[in-house]
Amino acid sequence: LKNAEEHLPKIFFFSFLNNVGVFSGHEGAGYILTDTQTDPSFVFPGSVLQSQNLIPRYLVYEKILKTTRQFLLQVLPVKPEWVEEAVSCGKLPVDPAERFREHMVSAVPLSHIGWEVLKKAYIFNEMTRQQLKETFQNTPHSVDTSTVKH
Repeated sequence: LKNAEEHLPKIFFFSFLNNVGVFSGHEGAGYILTDTQTDPSFVFPGSVLQSQNLIPRYLVYEKILKTTRQFLLQVLPVKPEWVEEAVSCGKLPVDPAERFREHMVSAVPLSHIGWEVLKKAYIFNEMTRQQLKETFQNTPHSVDTSTVKH
């Protein structure tokens, strides 16, 4: 039985290679499907993946339910090594995550700090303008202080 539990998910993956989804990088953007690049797809709310708060990078699905959103039904998480194996043996032409790299959502660090925040930091810390400028220039996401009004 344990042997079957290990191999069945992989068998399902290789059986449903046309139904692979790649996580877009944000829950609000859902999954990008390899067979269609149109609408974002989401794991159905009643899925075990949802109830366990699992967000696998890859998944396979059996069906799509279209309502106001597009939901994936009967989903199964896919191990990244299975995708690598499918690509290396020619079953998948390319890793779906690579194929859709430009469609992925990623975090963007914010580097803009409004004048009011700078003003309060200046007043409460009694920093000189030069100290304030040096402080922000030495942070990883520094602010262009040349635009600060004098």
